[in-house]
Amino acid sequence: MAGVPAAGLGVSIVSALGLPADLGAVVTRPLEPSMTRSLALAAPSVQDYAPTVRALLDELATFTH
Repeated sequence: MAGVPAAGLGVSIVSALGLPADLGAVVTRPLEPSMTRSLALAAPSVQDYAPTVRALLDELATFTH
């Protein structure tokens, strides 16, 4: 992981989605209180999309709560 934390010069706040699999010597800590965010996807009618695109959108819909 490049940047200030990897160089031992400071800290950074990033989303867990933005972290690489190999952090090297960088240590992560959760924020307290924890933070959440919402993601949105906007698309016109999916009827005209290829089956692969519809499958992706269906899969993404399983992440809603």
